Amino acid sequence: MVTKEEVADLFRRGLDCSQIVAGEFARECGMTREQMIRLTGAYGGGMDIGETCGAVMGAMVVLGFLYGQEGPDQDEQKAIAYAKRDEFLRAWGEKRPACSCRVLLGHDISIPSELEIVRQERTMYTLCPELVVEAIEIVRRIIS
Repeated sequence: MVTKEEVADLFRRGLDCSQIVAGEFARECGMTREQMIRLTGAYGGGMDIGETCGAVMGAMVVLGFLYGQEGPDQDEQKAIAYAKRDEFLRAWGEKRPACSCRVLLGHDISIPSELEIVRQERTMYTLCPELVVEAIEIVRRIIS
């Protein structure tokens, strides 16, 4: 299990929340860590517009991969995936007020001056690692 300190180090080395979360489940998804990192490579910074937290998006990628349907006419499998998603969101909501980077960070990081505040406050090295670890813990509980 990755620690908050390790997450902060991975941030400094260029990985984003979604990549770290998804990368933790590469083996369970039958992929390499590198493939999972690449798969989630466009989600950083709430897709760079401060929307859905990358830790949540990484979790959704994993849950979708493990439980989602493989094509049309698989309503039962889709319902299973949605139930897993809902389970994650319930657990997340017990600790966090939202899934939005804007709400979680208290700043709109799509605005350069707000992003600068987040950088100055070092929120990405304090709060964000907590979010990543929490997302990983929730997914672990769901898939075990």
